[in-house]
Amino acid sequence: MTELLYATKGNASPKNKPRVYFTCHPEDFPHCFEKICGDIFQTHDCAIYYTGDMCAELPEEDRAADLGRMNLFVVPVTYRLLSTPNRAMDADIAYAVKEHIPVLPFMMESGIDAFYAAPDKFGELQYINPYSQDRTEISYAEKLKKYLDSVLINDDTAKRIRAAFDAYIFLSYRKKDRCYANELMRIIHGKPECRDIAVWYDEYLTPGESFNENIGRMLKESRLFTLLVTPNLLEEPDGKPNYVMANEYPAAREIGMEILPAVMEETDRRRLLEKFEGLPECVDPNDDEAFQKRLLASLSRIALTANDDDPEHNFLIGLAYLDGIDVEKNRTRGLELITSAAGASVPEAMKKLLDIYSCGLDGAVDYARAVYWAEKLTAYYTETRGADHPETQTAAMELAQVYNLQGAYQKAIAIEEAVYEARRGTLGEEHPDTLVIAGNLSLTYSHAGEYAKALALQEKVYDLKCRILGEEHPEAIISLDNLALLYGACDAYEKLASAESFSQQAGKAADFGTVMRGLRKVVKGQMASENYEKAAALGEKAYALKCREYGEEHPSTVLSLGNLAVAYGRLQEYGKAVPLEEKVYAWNCRQYGEEHPSTLRALGNLSVTYSNLYRYEQASTLCKKAYLQKATVLGEEHPSTLLALSNFAWSCGLQGDYTEALALQNRAHQAQLQKLGENHADTLRSQANIRHYKTKKLLLKISMFVSIYTLFLAVMEGFYQLPVIQPLMRECEKIAGFGFAPIYIGGMISACIFLAVHAIVMVSFRLMSRDRWRMNRIAAVCMNILSVVLLLYAAAVM
Repeated sequence: MTELLYATKGNASPKNKPRVYFTCHPEDFPHCFEKICGDIFQTHDCAIYYTGDMCAELPEEDRAADLGRMNLFVVPVTYRLLSTPNRAMDADIAYAVKEHIPVLPFMMESGIDAFYAAPDKFGELQYINPYSQDRTEISYAEKLKKYLDSVLINDDTAKRIRAAFDAYIFLSYRKKDRCYANELMRIIHGKPECRDIAVWYDEYLTPGESFNENIGRMLKESRLFTLLVTPNLLEEPDGKPNYVMANEYPAAREIGMEILPAVMEETDRRRLLEKFEGLPECVDPNDDEAFQKRLLASLSRIALTANDDDPEHNFLIGLAYLDGIDVEKNRTRGLELITSAAGASVPEAMKKLLDIYSCGLDGAVDYARAVYWAEKLTAYYTETRGADHPETQTAAMELAQVYNLQGAYQKAIAIEEAVYEARRGTLGEEHPDTLVIAGNLSLTYSHAGEYAKALALQEKVYDLKCRILGEEHPEAIISLDNLALLYGACDAYEKLASAESFSQQAGKAADFGTVMRGLRKVVKGQMASENYEKAAALGEKAYALKCREYGEEHPSTVLSLGNLAVAYGRLQEYGKAVPLEEKVYAWNCRQYGEEHPSTLRALGNLSVTYSNLYRYEQASTLCKKAYLQKATVLGEEHPSTLLALSNFAWSCGLQGDYTEALALQNRAHQAQLQKLGENHADTLRSQANIRHYKTKKLLLKISMFVSIYTLFLAVMEGFYQLPVIQPLMRECEKIAGFGFAPIYIGGMISACIFLAVHAIVMVSFRLMSRDRWRMNRIAAVCMNILSVVLLLYAAAVM
């Protein structure tokens, strides 16, 4: 039998603590377990259970008995977990999903979202990322605390729940019969009169704890001793009485408890009486009438239905069934009781339903229901506390967050602006709560595309945090990251808006000059990189701070390094970007291995930067390497592999090998049609690339023809000037009646123009350090136009 171990805060007893089950890929345990446990213990006092051997299979009966009572499953997500067979993914998580037990995935690696979201993995289940720098997310610590608050019952609430039960039954059983224990509890609670009766187990006692202090206390506080009877009850390991026989049953008789033996398997009555002196007549729980009669008779002194009309009592009992606190887990009954309490205006019940539906604690996320209960909760506090009360504002921010999740950003902005102004007025601008609201409002502005407002507010938040906390405080660094990302987003948005505005005006322009003036204005705006430069400067600062705070090898530091490389790329400072991307790629190779998706993504980024530096051969080598590795790891027809094949084709095209590029792109396109469909973005991009390569091949042929033709004319011009040929030419001119000089002169002019423009373009390529991609496009267009002009001229002079 696989034993469950546990970890607690300060090595305390796990008794009466919320139960969390940790599972993972065996190779991930050494570097993930302590990290995740430490993060959870920062905010919650719970017991985290795990198996010492992550490869060991849990027997089905133990799985139901042990894992079925867990309040939460946590799992670190890595490429290994998603790509190789393992117990965590194949058995543990599958069980939690089947039983509607909340699962919290911790995303420990980047670049594996596509694998994570596969239907046979985690699908649409939201994860939490300890290393996230996404400006659209609240901080990891805040997000983790909020989630755990919604799932795990704190000590005070647990005490209230236990006090709400009408009575306790002590259930005595052999560990071998745990599956029967759960079944017996369900039978007991299936009687409406027994709904609010708790059942005490002894399974969370730990070695070394006093029997009298624990079992003795439980027995004294219980109204009934229920003995689960199977043949296992008669076993005597090593010739000694088992624990029930030697301790629990005698203690119950000693204090005069009423005893109810429940037979779950046919057992020899004579032998039972030999081992359990004074045992009353056994009853079969499956004999509904007889069992109910004996059970109710034993509990007759308890007013079993006295609290049924109390909404708060029903809420607490609902929590007990939802989390399995001294009763079996019954999520359907728990939700029914909590919903009835929420309908009776119990604010805790409304908040619980909001958490359940917004976090997907009972299965799929249901934002419509989450909004409903968030609005109800806000309205309740507004009516009972007033609009300016802190509880009302907290409820309003909960509603705003659900609106954000739902995509109703303007509704969220209206609420957050009102709360922000109220907090500024009551707490002051520099209060931590006010800064939190300001940060949330900035993120909501960015969600809604209002980047100027987001940027202004985030700058304000960053300045205040630097002044209050210091530049190197983690909160200030997070704001700095957000600010750097917002500068880039704001610049991209302004450029897009300018381009859209120009395209609309160009359609209405009366003359070509107006269009060109507008175009020059847009190009000037595109070339101005003020915000990108700010983003790069802030990125440099964030990276330096993280190097000092966390060290160069920390995942968060490497993520900042990658972001800084992106900022340099936007500035076309590819020389600065390359060493950073090489460093990121090397780190991923060391951390995850060359075939990991995150490593392959870093490899792809590096190849793109190489191509921007005209290091086409290196870029092509890396593109080919990425494609071959993805084909090996993911398979030839995986969408990511096909995208890598398209990138490889593009690198061939950059080197002028359009035949090879066209062949590779056709392969990718055919596979994308079958796997993704004709309307998928990758398929459409492949179609565009195929047209591009075909056009390039055609223009290359035209250019070669013109070049050869002009060279031929130039050679012929020199040939015609030979002394031997000139007399013959004059005779031909007399016979023909016209001269050939225009053809010779035209050929010479054509050749000179072609060679001069070609030389100018190539020199420009070498001299330009910025905006090379634009020069490349302009030069390509010029060369193609020149080729056509020369062809037409050649045809005319002939």
